[in-house]
Amino acid sequence: MMNTHALPRRAAAVAAALAVLALSSCGDNRVPRYPIRGKALVDGKPVPGVIVMLYAVKPVPGFDVNPYAETDAEGNFSFSSYDQADGAPSGEYVMTFDWPVMGGPFKNRPDGPDRLGGRYAKDKSQFKVTVETQAKELETFQLKSDPKVAEQIKRRGNRPSLGGD
Repeated sequence: MMNTHALPRRAAAVAAALAVLALSSCGDNRVPRYPIRGKALVDGKPVPGVIVMLYAVKPVPGFDVNPYAETDAEGNFSFSSYDQADGAPSGEYVMTFDWPVMGGPFKNRPDGPDRLGGRYAKDKSQFKVTVETQAKELETFQLKSDPKVAEQIKRRGNRPSLGGD
């Protein structure tokens, strides 16, 4: 004899399993992104902590973030938008570089001047990147530090400026 009380529970379990399967196979419905990697040298040397950003020349429909990267000790970087190293959507971008002095009790947050002197900021950067529908390895970017900022940091003992000089 069949247990008629088990049928609704079994049907509910099957329905729940199908719902989970359906939701997990939908994807993230985000604009497709393509891995972008590069390398930056400051005064000919790799340095960690250079922040690299991409700013779309024309808005990308459905995409409202700026891809971000940070150089490692060898100067390498990989752009992230939503997930680690997921890249950027196809399009034209202005690429910026900022190498802030780090502050705070753990020296883990930007808290001082850009050691590149702002010369690679969004309104000044000459670096353009075209992202196509495939992974891309960028050339090595040769950046120059700002000697005035270096001297300011040296005078302050690597403490960030709290006002202006």
